[in-house]
Amino acid sequence: MHDHPTDNAALQFELLFDNPFLHSSTMLRKTSLDAVGGYSTDRSRQPPEDYELWSRLARRYKVANLPERLTIYREMPRSLVAGRIEPIPGKARVDFVGEPGACGWDGVPDQRHRDVAALIHNAYQMISGKHDIDGMCRVIAQAGARIHAGVPGSDVSERVAVRIGSLLLKYRLRRAGLHRLRPVVGFCVVISVAPRPRN
Repeated sequence: MHDHPTDNAALQFELLFDNPFLHSSTMLRKTSLDAVGGYSTDRSRQPPEDYELWSRLARRYKVANLPERLTIYREMPRSLVAGRIEPIPGKARVDFVGEPGACGWDGVPDQRHRDVAALIHNAYQMISGKHDIDGMCRVIAQAGARIHAGVPGSDVSERVAVRIGSLLLKYRLRRAGLHRLRPVVGFCVVISVAPRPRN
């Protein structure tokens, strides 16, 4: 079951990191699709061509999800998402985030934005050698503040805190060499990465 945000502000923020829309259930005006140029035909941007399209649409129009679950779909063993923790390869998402105007980040995305995408999507090999975790947290906070300012009653501030917390956890796990651990369905393992106090 997938429960995605329903309001425009939350969706604008979540689009910075991932695709909060179920492609087979999406409805939109053809004039809106035409106005943003439709799906990208550039093979280097596929996948995630739907994510890229929703990001362009959301920069120009308000977007929403319905709160009800209205679509059922079946994942086949050879489908893109079947059996993967990360449905779209991290490299594709990192490359997409690094493009000018991608995902709605303020200004032209730089290495901090690509490092955020690499950490969030477990593409650790793509993190820059001189990564700036404080700078990564700052760009998330700035994007969230910009979106929240337009809709003061939104939950974007809470979403910012969750995303920064998740980013910091992945960063610490990577530094501790624990990022290669894979989650096991049905089990929850809590790992402390804080140094032990010396006696």
